[in-house]
Amino acid sequence: MISLDTANQKSFNAGSKAREDVTYFLKKRGMHSFVINSGYSRFFAIRELNRLSSLYNLARKLTPFEKVIVQYPLNINVIDKILLRLLLKRKRSELILLIHDLLSIQGFNPNKKIKDEVDEFNDSDGIITHNQAMSEFLVKNGLKANNSPIDFFDYHSQKSVIDDEMPKNFQHIVFAGNLAKSKFLLQIPEMKDLTWDIFGAGISPEKLPIFVNYHGPVAPEILPSVLPKGWGLVWDGDRADAISGVGGEYLKINSPHKASLYLASGLPVVVWQESALAALVEDKHLGIAVNSLQEIEGRIRGINKNEFITMQKSVVEYSKLITSGGMLANALANLENKSL
Repeated sequence: MISLDTANQKSFNAGSKAREDVTYFLKKRGMHSFVINSGYSRFFAIRELNRLSSLYNLARKLTPFEKVIVQYPLNINVIDKILLRLLLKRKRSELILLIHDLLSIQGFNPNKKIKDEVDEFNDSDGIITHNQAMSEFLVKNGLKANNSPIDFFDYHSQKSVIDDEMPKNFQHIVFAGNLAKSKFLLQIPEMKDLTWDIFGAGISPEKLPIFVNYHGPVAPEILPSVLPKGWGLVWDGDRADAISGVGGEYLKINSPHKASLYLASGLPVVVWQESALAALVEDKHLGIAVNSLQEIEGRIRGINKNEFITMQKSVVEYSKLITSGGMLANALANLENKSL
């Protein structure tokens, strides 16, 4: 079995971390990892030669009928994508695509159409989606391949931050991520009993409200050990009172990696009421769902002791799953059962 990805540049954002963690946990399951490496030359011809060399090495390494898990999307051009598909078909590989992002919906690639992506997915033996909402969305748009939701991505941390003793109170609202695209932070409400703790880069600290504790960027692998005990916020866009536009549409089918960070850190989450995660978070007692950030304090005050204990136990359970590769393991097992 082989897990396949392209080389990813390290950053303080979740993009490369999510992919690296998939590779890490698949390696723990005994899978070999393979990277299609373009190199960092400014010349296209040299980058293409590097990719072709990688594909040649992959062809030598692959055995017939081997299972290959590809992290989608791969950062390769159309020609390389065709060559990779031909190679996998020639080897009669069992191809599983693990979706990190839907480029046609995410909004960063206006030339990408959902039909193009679904056609790619249907050319595989199975798909791992973010959640049930994404699965249903893809089926409505023509997906025929077997699929299984992961719900939350796994998150590898350098050390466990979960213990059996539960904190007596959670007085912090934590947000970690790419602050450059999180303009809602300029409008967050001041709260009487809760404090805001912001982690990340991409914003001038002086632009944040004066009641915010700004901690700057922290490497993702150590972030769970430094987050204060509180509630992890999953939000997007320019407004604190609502989520709209492309970001809002994407949250309706997306499982943001920061939700995994918070749960791995032992934090219950605060999500948008209309997001794909809202039903899962409330059904599994992993946090609360709100329509605007102004609702947070009132909702948290309304949680009684028994509800909070139930929530904490559920968060601990999911934290152990997420930090041990359990979410991906379950999704792969479900996909295997569907193919029997």
